This record gives sequence, C-alpha cells and structure tokens, in this order.
Amino acid sequence: MQTVRGDEAGVERRLVRGLLRCPCSGVLGPWGWARERVIRWLPEPVRPRRGRCRSCLGTHVLVPAVLFVRRAFAGAVIWACVLARAAGSKIVAIGARFGVAASTVASWLRRITGRAPWWRQMLMDVLALVDSRVYLFLPARTVLGDAVAVLDVVLAVLRGWGGQMATLTAWELASHLTRAHLFAPFLNVDGCNTSLLGVRVQTSS
Repeated sequence: MQTVRGDEAGVERRLVRGLLRCPCSGVLGPWGWARERVIRWLPEPVRPRRGRCRSCLGTHVLVPAVLFVRRAFAGAVIWACVLARAAGSKIVAIGARFGVAASTVASWLRRITGRAPWWRQMLMDVLALVDSRVYLFLPARTVLGDAVAVLDVVLAVLRGWGGQMATLTAWELASHLTRAHLFAPFLNVDGCNTSLLGVRVQTSS
C-alpha cells in the first residue's frame, strides 16, 4: 500500500516514467487497477492504480492521499471531525455538523484516540528530522489534541519547503505518514512512511 498525491493523469505519468518507489527503494511500474470505490464527499468514484516493483516484484495499491483505507468518506471530512473533537465538541454535535452518522464519527475517533500516544511520538520524530529547532508545546486537554498540534507544526515546516509541499493538507500528511492506515481496524504500518521527506523514521506500532 502506497499513498500518492495528484490527479489520476499525474499519477499515471509518474508511474510510467518510473518516478514512484517501492518501500524497498525499487522502481514501481504499471500493474493494473484496484476495484472502484464510491467515496462520500468526492465527486466521482475512485479506482486506484496498482504498481509492481521491478526489484522485489511486490505489488502495491496506489491510494490517493486524500483517502484513508477502510473508510468510505474523503479524508477532508474525517479530519474535520478529528479537529472538532480535539477542540472539545461532542460526537453527536460533530455528526450533525458534517452530516455523518454519530456512530461513524465515533468509530473514527475511537481509532485515532486509541493510537494518539503512538501518533504523537511518531510526529515528534518526524518533526526532529524536518526541523532541528526545539519546539515547546502547550499541553492540550487530550493526547489527541497534542498530536494534532504537532502535526500542524510538521505541516507548517513542510509547506515552507515550497513546491508541491506548499499545498499539502493535514489529512494528506496524516494519510501519507501511516500509508493511509491511521483509521483502519488494524494499524499495519512498518515504521513511519516518510518517503516524501527522503528519510525514514522507525517507530513502534
């Protein structure tokens, strides 16, 4: 499973030109498509491309970074619910605000809240790599709030790099670092996916 940014045409161009990499550092080439999925809050169904590594021969679904695996909603609305919860909103109120069933919102928040200590530490490790300056954070009311605060700092640093990073969103960064598994039933992540940074962080899942 790999995450990619950009539209389908852009992903296809990079795949054909050998610009996408496998976790083993091999070059990915075209290898069919995954099944089509309807994603709420996106205008059209999504059919992710698949790539095959020319070195290890492993195959990967190239998941758009605007999504999280095993979730039928766009990452933007999921992240909006996370931010609302971190700000202290109740689950029922969050669901009503964004037009999502309260039980669905609760499932998203249950996943990320349970992983918040791991998530915060991983983000601190990433921050140390992208900016060596020491940051002081005012403690939030929750560990989730702390994690969101660290993500915001990492995002600000990356946007400052300019280029394609200038338009990076919080949910794309969250998806990319966890190979889209942050809200999945099982956190199947071997370390932190920092391929967009040119480095790798090993963390315990």
